[in-house]
Amino acid sequence: MSHTPMGDGIILPTDFVGHVTVAIMLERAPHEAERTPVSIGQNTTNANGRVPMNLHSILFWALWAAWIIMEIVVNLRARSLRKQSSGATTKADRGSVWFIFGGMYILMLIAFFLSMNGIGLMPTWVPYVGNAVMAWGITMRYSAITQLGRYFSSTVQIASDQTVIQTGWYRKIRHPAYTGGWLIAVGLGLGLDTWVGTVIIAVGLFAIYLRRIRVEEQALVSHLGSSYSHYRQNTYHMFPWIW
Repeated sequence: MSHTPMGDGIILPTDFVGHVTVAIMLERAPHEAERTPVSIGQNTTNANGRVPMNLHSILFWALWAAWIIMEIVVNLRARSLRKQSSGATTKADRGSVWFIFGGMYILMLIAFFLSMNGIGLMPTWVPYVGNAVMAWGITMRYSAITQLGRYFSSTVQIASDQTVIQTGWYRKIRHPAYTGGWLIAVGLGLGLDTWVGTVIIAVGLFAIYLRRIRVEEQALVSHLGSSYSHYRQNTYHMFPWIW
């Protein structure tokens, strides 16, 4: 059974991503003239009259692409591992994966809209911090998924031979892949250069994960009993020493 969903990553259609890139670069130009931040958009043009992409933009979209690709890869790998397993599984998702997927999609669209309209601009160095936060989130999320092995699933389901993973990231926190997903999304908000969008993503995604964690832990306690209850007493949900 999964300690983390694929649903907390959003795969946007290629055409949409392309249009968003161009739209942000063009729509942000008037606002850039006021304070020239290094963000997704930029107000300068090259000899061909085109808006060039700066270093941050290149890093931002590279990380975005890496995130999407890795979500696809880990989900395909999880399906393959489950097919190889002969044990039965108990499904207990209660629609939480769709809640995550839909919620994340909406939150990101809001952040893109705010960025395109120059709402909540931040200092020029902040988007680079966003890139670093995204990179760290990607690393944390997918290393945590790897540590789960065949117990990872995009939906809440428990294998008949499920055990409590207590190594690696799981030594201190029970849902490190959710922590990684949250960092990716927050980094995306910072990368889009909108503090308003970043706050909306941070609060909104935390609320979404909170619901998922409740569904997941109820299922784990029900099926694993005292072993998971004891594990809960000695670990944090997502953030060490905080929650």
